[in-house]
Amino acid sequence: MSANSLDQDVSSVAYARHIGTAVLYVGTDGTWSVGRVGQKVSEYQSVKFNGQGGVHDDSFEVTALAAELRNDGGYVLYLQSNQNPAQFFEATTDAQGNLTGAKALSNAELFAAEVRYGIDLNYNGGLGDAMVLVDAGSVNLYLDGLGGYQLQQTDGSFRPLQFAGQAVTLDMLEGFEIETVVPKTGGGYQIYVRDEDDNLFELGTDQAGGVDAGTIHTVGSAQIAELEKSLGEDINAGGDTPVAAGWTSLLKTAGVKAQVEALTANHAKINHAGLVKIVDAAIDSAGGANNQIGADLFNDLKAIAARGKELFTAPDLAGTETGYLLDVFNQLVNGSKANNFYTGGQTQTQTLGNLSPSATASTLQKLEAKWLLGQDLPNPTTEGDTANPNAAAASGVYKAFNAELISGASAFDVNQGSAGTCYLLASMAAVAQVNPTALNSVFVANGSSTDGLQTWGVRFFDTNGKVHWVTANNQFVVKNPEDTETAYSKVKGVDAQGNQTKELWAPLLEKAYAQANELQIFGRTTQTNSMLAIEGGLAEAVVNVAGGKVTTFTDEVTTYNGNSILQTSVVPTGSTALEQYTKAMNEGKVLFIVSGATTNDANGAKLFVPGHAYMAYDADTSNPSNTSVKVYNPWGVSVSTAQEPTPTYLAPFDMDVATLVGTDGISVWISV
Repeated sequence: MSANSLDQDVSSVAYARHIGTAVLYVGTDGTWSVGRVGQKVSEYQSVKFNGQGGVHDDSFEVTALAAELRNDGGYVLYLQSNQNPAQFFEATTDAQGNLTGAKALSNAELFAAEVRYGIDLNYNGGLGDAMVLVDAGSVNLYLDGLGGYQLQQTDGSFRPLQFAGQAVTLDMLEGFEIETVVPKTGGGYQIYVRDEDDNLFELGTDQAGGVDAGTIHTVGSAQIAELEKSLGEDINAGGDTPVAAGWTSLLKTAGVKAQVEALTANHAKINHAGLVKIVDAAIDSAGGANNQIGADLFNDLKAIAARGKELFTAPDLAGTETGYLLDVFNQLVNGSKANNFYTGGQTQTQTLGNLSPSATASTLQKLEAKWLLGQDLPNPTTEGDTANPNAAAASGVYKAFNAELISGASAFDVNQGSAGTCYLLASMAAVAQVNPTALNSVFVANGSSTDGLQTWGVRFFDTNGKVHWVTANNQFVVKNPEDTETAYSKVKGVDAQGNQTKELWAPLLEKAYAQANELQIFGRTTQTNSMLAIEGGLAEAVVNVAGGKVTTFTDEVTTYNGNSILQTSVVPTGSTALEQYTKAMNEGKVLFIVSGATTNDANGAKLFVPGHAYMAYDADTSNPSNTSVKVYNPWGVSVSTAQEPTPTYLAPFDMDVATLVGTDGISVWISV
């Protein structure tokens, strides 16, 4: 696990901020290092100024964003001003990390660097100066190369969205998302914006795109319904437009209409396989990969999405209906931040974009692959498990694995590979151990796709408790194509009878977490579809998987990084932290452990290692007053045997709760 998951007692951070042709590494003291992909962390070069190391984000009031390898063996660093986020710089070093020069980048140079290395340095959702479609509707809304919102006019020209004479940018609207833009009678526009708590706001502009502050107000649920009816827009993307008799007469694409009518005959609902058939019919109707889909086909797909609540069926493993298909089809049709790029399991992304009448059939096909087929696989590159001193950046290729999804879920199904995802795997192990049936609501089984791969819908909760879904298939990273074992979370587990078996749920959930990270729902520093981007974390993954909140006991209430699901609590009057942890354990709550400690058993086997996450569970569930736990290391089961009396590490191992809580460098988080 990367050490940016450490708690209040071990507050330092260490992680790879970027891996491209080179690695940009931020140490526990915040200092920059650069290295080559495949090197051990200890082999990276500290970035130095005048021969002195210790350069960090505050040294020159710039934040390092990325590092790439130069032809002469040195490195080029891309930096962003801490004072003016619109200003970017390029710095160069020699092979030993010594700074040799720096310059401010013009917009043209910034765009060229983005295109050359495939990095979205200014986070506008695109590469270079290309316009990025944000919303396609009666008025198309774009982001320009500098992150400014642009309204497309009927003649194809663009008009900047402005407030108080200033261009409205992505940074200005942080925490808000524009849902749709519609023209006003008499000129100007009505813009509907949603905040992180799902509140909807309406604001008006003049004909030049200038926002009138006096027009900004909230929109209630009753008003939303009236607006949707009058505008013919599913403003809240709720999919709750009623399915009236004869509604399919609205559909103008013959192939799509035929599929919908066949699939919904006799009041039947559309499942995953049926939705794939509809999208395939839409792609075929376009008549060629490079042909635009056109307004009729685009509006047909939007009409289906607007009625998704009634049309779709997607039960989880327990048979309970979910919003899985409604969610992923809405992302496919109505747009998503995750649509800016398509990774497809490669180390460099390609631009994609939201669907619109001018989008090609090829774009629709990639969106189908992303949202319905699970083929937008994460970038396989990782920095590695830095709790292991031999950690090194690595990559690989994807390969299909066939096995049962779940066969008696328990913590022992979780076996970490070389990725630094122990916080996530410890969270998964904790949920599986204390409430294994909870995993039934995490997955929707889709069966096999036309390409022969199995797919599942996978559910996550964001930092506000809202549900999001992605589609993941049964392809996982291997170091070499001929390998029979995954490089990261392993395809192995223990069934209900305690027998060794193969299970897919743990590696599937790990990979799906990387895919969902692109939705920008976890509050992570890097929000891309990559395995690197999910390395290192805290107990928030417990909540991302199972919902609720987690807490630890301290002297005052504190939130971590403004994340309300990670909040410390004050011990109740008359109690102690030990009593609270013991009570939680006996109530079957999740116990998540962050270690900054180094401990061994009497024979020298490792128990706790620093920069690593563990989980603990009740060692005697029959005793409601039990005070002992078993601690599980997500590296996997490792016990003393006749063949190996002293293993490298032990998992699980026994410990009294008092000893656990009293160990220096250990903090315990519980689910609430």
